[in-house]
Amino acid sequence: PQGIDVLGLVQRQAAFDLRCDAAAVAVRLLNTDTFGATGCERQASYVLFCGGSDCRVVQNTQAQ
Repeated sequence: PQGIDVLGLVQRQAAFDLRCDAAAVAVRLLNTDTFGATGCERQASYVLFCGGSDCRVVQNTQAQ
């Protein structure tokens, strides 16, 4: 979505879920609305949900 830092949203959520500093989390696009995040020897996937002008990311896997 225009004007929304989606990668930043994923990175912040992944940092929390992976118990890792945000600077150490790498995020990549897996498909249209799914992202992979890796950091601190863990990984997780996230799905992007947007409604109106608000977006959120939800973990799609258990952090490994």
